[in-house]
Amino acid sequence: MAAADDTSQINPSSDENMSNNNGDDDDALLSITNEIINVLSLDDSEHKNEIVNDFLEDGRQSLVKYKEDIIPKVYKEVMSDNDNTLIKLFKKYIETDLEKVCGKTYPWLISFLEEYRKGENHEIYDCVFTRTANYGATYMKDCPILSFVLQLLFEGIDDECLKETNVFDDLWFAVTNDGLKSITKYSAYIVKSVMNEQLKHDFVWSSITCDGCRMKPLIGERYRCETCGNYDLCAKCQEKGHEHELKLVPKSKGDNETKSSLFYGMDAKEKDIFTRINQHRRQYGLPSLEPSVNLAYVAHTHAVDVVENSPDVNGGNMHSWSNKGKWKPVTYTPDHRYGQLMWSKPSEISNYKFNGFEISFGPSNRLRETSTVNPTEAVNCWKNSPGHNAVMVQQGIFHHPPMKAMGVGVYKGYACVWFGQEKDTFPAPS
Repeated sequence: MAAADDTSQINPSSDENMSNNNGDDDDALLSITNEIINVLSLDDSEHKNEIVNDFLEDGRQSLVKYKEDIIPKVYKEVMSDNDNTLIKLFKKYIETDLEKVCGKTYPWLISFLEEYRKGENHEIYDCVFTRTANYGATYMKDCPILSFVLQLLFEGIDDECLKETNVFDDLWFAVTNDGLKSITKYSAYIVKSVMNEQLKHDFVWSSITCDGCRMKPLIGERYRCETCGNYDLCAKCQEKGHEHELKLVPKSKGDNETKSSLFYGMDAKEKDIFTRINQHRRQYGLPSLEPSVNLAYVAHTHAVDVVENSPDVNGGNMHSWSNKGKWKPVTYTPDHRYGQLMWSKPSEISNYKFNGFEISFGPSNRLRETSTVNPTEAVNCWKNSPGHNAVMVQQGIFHHPPMKAMGVGVYKGYACVWFGQEKDTFPAPS
């Protein structure tokens, strides 16, 4: 990397797309970054921007590859223990960055972190932030906020557990797929009182904002002031008091979207396939794909069409679509001659505005009606097929642009997965 005259080229946040609305926080981050440069004695290094950016992204472990660029005495000091100046600066950087990113949008998170930092569980807080200083984004998954929260709540998940077991990965998918009630399976890793407290709040008011702390969506008990009108408070803000009487708003099944929205109607088998594919991707160092309501709809629709209408005739395979639905029929042949008619199905029948790519699994049309899908068998079959595996792990022509979304459909003896190269930010199909 070419030499830089100042530190303005150094990325002040691990997410370059975060909005920058707080000049004081930016100044603080830049100040901490300059301190890191001084501690590492990089002022005259032509690689200082690269070294510091990698350090802020991947933690202290990233410095190993820059050993020759750092003064030996300095390198030995900063790599020696978890209580040196460099680690403290990184933790300070994380805290400042979280305050910048979440202070206004997720004030409840800042309060949550403060309770851990200053309370009786401060050792857990220090452990989690030290781990992040050492390994950076390694354990951040796709959502740093949720990752911090889970690591703090589950004190039994230590460094050894993260490195040598799948507990955190399994926990991550359980919570993101099935909601907080799934944490009961991991009771050995969490303080019982904390677990019960979290379960009490396993309720999401998707369109409601707490008018006290601005938490959106409001999670847990919801209190309403009928005098003020359209004024809602979360349980914590309610405890602080209000000038008028507050009434607890009863929960109704339709209000809680936690279970239905995360997987958009995918059933247990479909969730299993979704999870296994993401686990397979992580073995290749790839990020997990997000669930897509529209791609899941396309997958469900195609699965039913394949089983009920058997469009894979006249030289077509299971990527074919029949003429018995509100879509353009296509006989999909190995030469991909009519491929565009298949790839465009998401934009044709759902609200997803981009093409999609499909992998499928199932027996001949005579057996699909009476057989069932085994998720393990289906995913293993795709892994062992170079063409299907290339779609799952982005190889060959699927290397770029990367996949970002996925939907799964299973019907009787047929399963298909649709992948998209853009996130699904569109409304669910009607």
